[in-house]
Formats: sequence, C-alpha cells, structure tokens
Amino acid sequence: MKYKIFKYTGNIETFIPKTSTIDVFAFGARGSYGNLGGGIPGKGGMVKATLKVQKNIPLYIKVGGISTEYAGCNIKKGGESTEIRLKKNDIHSRILVAGGGGSVGGYNGGSYGNNPKPKGGSGGGKKGGSSSGGGGGQNNGGIAEKYSSKCKGKNGKFKYGGVGDNICGCNGSGGEGWYGGASGTNEGGGGGGSSYVIPGSLDIKHIKGINDDNGILIIFY
Repeated sequence: MKYKIFKYTGNIETFIPKTSTIDVFAFGARGSYGNLGGGIPGKGGMVKATLKVQKNIPLYIKVGGISTEYAGCNIKKGGESTEIRLKKNDIHSRILVAGGGGSVGGYNGGSYGNNPKPKGGSGGGKKGGSSSGGGGGQNNGGIAEKYSSKCKGKNGKFKYGGVGDNICGCNGSGGEGWYGGASGTNEGGGGGGSSYVIPGSLDIKHIKGINDDNGILIIFY
C-alpha cells in the first residue's frame, strides 16, 4: 500500500486518488500559548476514516497550523483544523475535518488570571473539549460563557473559532474545526474545535487532544 504525507505549509494542496477508497489519518493543530509563553493550550484532535472517493477527481488538502495571528493581549488564536475538501476554496465541501485546540486565557496563560479555567480546550471528537469557552459540535459552534453584561466570549462558527479579546481580561480563542470552539471570557481559555467525517465513511475513529504541534494528514491508497 502506498501513502502520501501532507505537512503544514499554509497552502491548499491537491491529491488525485487512483482508487475508489482511501484511508486517512488527520491531525488538527494545537492552540497557542500565552503572551509570555505560559499556560497549557489545547492539543489538536485526530480522526481516522476510510473515505469513498471518485478516481481521478482531485481532493484538496488543507493542513492546519499553530496560529500566527494575534488576538486579545497578544495571545495568538486557536489551532487550525486539518481538512479534505471537494472544492478548493469551499469550506462547505469538506468531507473530513480534524479539530484544532483552543488557546490559553489569562495573562501569560493564567499565571496572573482570575479564571479557574485558563487552559485551552482539546480539539477533536464529535464535540471539542470545553474550557471557559465551549467546544464546537456537529451542528453548532461552541457556546461562550457570560460572566457579566459586559463580559461575554464569542461563540464558535462553522469552521472558525471565536476570537479572544482583551475585554474583562486576556481571553483565549477557540480552535477551528467542523464547528469552532468559543472564545474564553474573564481570562478563560478557548474551546476546542470538533472533528467530522462525511456519512457513509467506514472505520471511523476519533481521538481528542492528542497533537501538540502543527497538523498533519496521511493518505494510504
């Protein structure tokens, strides 16, 4: 059996299957550390499945990375999801997704924070791991906590995690996924993004919070 490994590049890559089924192992990226490198971010999830595909019809691979984009208090965003798409730039055409982990909350990842949940939520699973921000699910994004009328995180959305801010403290961002995790509030960590496999696939296995690096995707054919 042959295989091809896709590592994080920041680009969308192409794979043309020569068989009618492929075995896939996909890992989402972990979330981000605190503004001074502290805290415990959520690890990315893993999903394994045998997918039914069409021979010679391109599949598009987007491997997620540890975020380089800053959000509240110079804490970078949650981990990116790793995906297979049928259409290159259409997130609604995704047939497999491995969720990313949430980023930490609180100054330096909770070293001086007030929230008892500064860690990032684990990515992966049918529902991503919760922290201050809820994990993404199969039909909705993660739900944000409301600390007060002024202090409320941002819910996750389809694919994207809620982005942390610096209102009422340094708040972590949710990880990407099928649906993204919510951001934290009152110096809390973001929730993890969920994983997904298109119905009709075989030998599906989900593992939550296993990858402490950029994402990766391996196809056996």
